[in-house]
Amino acid sequence: MVSDYDGWKAEEASPGYVLSHSYVVDQIYRDSTDPKTNQFSRWLEVKNSGGIRPRTGNDGTLVALVLVSTHVAVATYNPWEDIVEPLQGRVWYWGDAKAHASKRRDDWQGNRYLAQIWEDINEGRWSKVPPILHFSKPAKGLVRFTGLCVLTDLRDAWMEDKGMRVRNYNATLDILPVDKVPVAWIRARKHGVDMKVPPEWAAYATTGKHERLLAYAKQVRSQQEQLPEAASSQRALLHDLNQLDPFKFERLVVRAFQSMEVSHDISQTRRSRDGGFDFLGSFQLPPPLSYRIAMKGEVKRYDPERHGVGPRDVARLVARLQRGEHGVFATNSYFTRQAQAEVLEDRYPVELIHGGRLAGMLAKVGAVKGGKLDDSWVRGE
Repeated sequence: MVSDYDGWKAEEASPGYVLSHSYVVDQIYRDSTDPKTNQFSRWLEVKNSGGIRPRTGNDGTLVALVLVSTHVAVATYNPWEDIVEPLQGRVWYWGDAKAHASKRRDDWQGNRYLAQIWEDINEGRWSKVPPILHFSKPAKGLVRFTGLCVLTDLRDAWMEDKGMRVRNYNATLDILPVDKVPVAWIRARKHGVDMKVPPEWAAYATTGKHERLLAYAKQVRSQQEQLPEAASSQRALLHDLNQLDPFKFERLVVRAFQSMEVSHDISQTRRSRDGGFDFLGSFQLPPPLSYRIAMKGEVKRYDPERHGVGPRDVARLVARLQRGEHGVFATNSYFTRQAQAEVLEDRYPVELIHGGRLAGMLAKVGAVKGGKLDDSWVRGE
């Protein structure tokens, strides 16, 4: 990237320059059609298009990449959703490929940018890797800043779109521990000028090493904090799960665990005489630990608006755990404050998976398509 310092000084002096602005993690900004009030595409100077938006320099090089995840109903067809896990400091982002008569995975410009970045990372060309800014859309005309990200994995994946199987990229992004990103830094990169560079990015661009922005969740959560937003497709999914046959719901949860990356040996119990739990088995920690942990699990499907999992439900599972065993309790609803408090205060070895976590887990393992539960996935087809 060749420095164009004179060009940068001219831009700095231009009317309406946004030198003082920054994007702050979790803050909301206007993405309006009025350029005077737009705090997104105008500040970053990117096109007002969906998905992957490049920011290129004067010499044509890619100097930044802006990714947008849509989580609200829109007129355009959106068969899958990205997964944003702020507490884990991670984003799983789908590439731009869609059903098309002739275009394939790498014919989409956004996917070519992802592939280019991944190649530079694998070759250790850290200084050429551009910063990635991720935003989500909580509502029309607004964006929420997720954070400054780096690409840590890029996988070839197949997705369904309009009845067609589509080959696409699925990118894993780590969110850097940066609380705000100066707009001036992104704008200056267009001219090859380094200014207001976050120290965390400077370290990554030199060594390729980074840390994630991890947030520690408070231990007892309200009903609202355990469920997706009321008007979201994830919330509707939880209601769909409540209509399933109880045994089918158990099978769904068991298969979700079996499909996760951590090695599991889990089976569903029979409809009767199950010993007070719904599934059992073990999971194995990856090498070099290679340690197997025995587990028993319970699932409950309730109306997420009206009925939460109480302390009696959790105590039923705890009473059946033997020495050295761990428990997993999964629900499409929420856990009452008392149920959570008893697990924490008595230090029960039980993991509570509320509706929000379950919806995210099902999406990650491919059990959800177009915002709906994929019955063929549940059947194992």
